[in-house]
Amino acid sequence: MKSYQKLDDFLEDKSFRDWVLGKNPEANLEWTSWLEENPHLEDLVFKAKSILLELEAVGNEWSQDIHREQYKSIADRIQKGKEKNKSLSSKSYSYRVAAVIILLIAATSIIYLSGGIDSKLGSTSEMGNIVAQNSVTKNTPRGKKQKVNLPDGSIVFLNSASEIKYDNGFGRTNRDISLTGEAFFEVKPNKKLPFNVVSDDLVTTALGTSFNVNAYQNDQIIVKLTTGKVEVLQSSQQKNLVYLEPGEEAIYQLGQKIEKSTFDLDEGVLWRKGVLAFQKDDFKTMVRSLERWYGVDVNVQNLPENEDLRVSGKFEKKPLYNVLESLSYSMGFEYKLEKNQVTINFNPKN
Repeated sequence: MKSYQKLDDFLEDKSFRDWVLGKNPEANLEWTSWLEENPHLEDLVFKAKSILLELEAVGNEWSQDIHREQYKSIADRIQKGKEKNKSLSSKSYSYRVAAVIILLIAATSIIYLSGGIDSKLGSTSEMGNIVAQNSVTKNTPRGKKQKVNLPDGSIVFLNSASEIKYDNGFGRTNRDISLTGEAFFEVKPNKKLPFNVVSDDLVTTALGTSFNVNAYQNDQIIVKLTTGKVEVLQSSQQKNLVYLEPGEEAIYQLGQKIEKSTFDLDEGVLWRKGVLAFQKDDFKTMVRSLERWYGVDVNVQNLPENEDLRVSGKFEKKPLYNVLESLSYSMGFEYKLEKNQVTINFNPKN
């Protein structure tokens, strides 16, 4: 690989751009190895990645014809954020203990903000008030997605109907986040503070990488790794863990061991590119996806009980009526769309 010393060297390198944007899965190992050999350039790599991802988010592709001021302004903003949120000092400590404390505090905050009490926590209203002042929550409603810049310089892309929580010490004393729903994480390297994502009973740990966590369903969590390396651990059974390489996924079914499989890097996280994708999904999963993606309520009538209805397909930035038209033709139902209400009928004569 050629010598990389300044921002332009990365941005003008097609191999680097393809790696960051997931267009060349074969480059993952090459760039991961390069980063391990050149840790002094991690900050520069992170800045270049952030610029490319932001350009992609607004629909622009990098080319030498793009005026330098366009990405210079992004780079300056990243640098200012870095200086503002620079860690003062940090101590290494055991994540398992810290994560339990943080999650208990976050849970207590939610309970008291909603006026409820969980007897298992044995908390007081005074603690609830303290936590409410020291926790941060970011969420997205149905039909919306959001990009979140974390205090440590990492980036989270939140899918619809999803939520993350972290405390005000994030980036200085810890990098622990709880997730409900689905999110894609671009993690800034920090060997002193591992980046931990907690989804129910599953903990995904990374130093600097990018991965997707889908925890929409109560009984299933799927972690997909696109770059770097992560550890996926069942916190209640600390011997139940797996390590993932790019293109591998961890599938956790409630009450079972974590299973490891593979996925297509080009197809695995299509929602990040605005593509609604189904891959042999059952009908109920499809309905939940439509409700989240478009922010609607779906009422299903006369659903066949003895048929295993499955759906596969990709819809790139299509309005809901186009998606319903295609699905109705392939699955044999009629539909009615009124504002944010959808009625699906498999037997309209009844």
